[in-house]
Amino acid sequence: MLRWLLFEAAKTSARGCAPGHRYYADVKERYDANRAALSQARRIVRQAVHILTALGDDAFTITPQPQTSTMVMR
Repeated sequence: MLRWLLFEAAKTSARGCAPGHRYYADVKERYDANRAALSQARRIVRQAVHILTALGDDAFTITPQPQTSTMVMR
């Protein structure tokens, strides 16, 4: 399930406005679209690991959200 999720997230790099489009396009040019999506998925995992490592135990800390009123004022 996680592999599929990462693959689908990586496929969004096929769009020209995506942050990882340049990398995706380079790999696609050398190989094919499937290989490019898998490479981009691995790249997403590496970035996530670095972010979670930098956060340390704070990555698992639940921070309370500020209470907002659901009532509409007129």
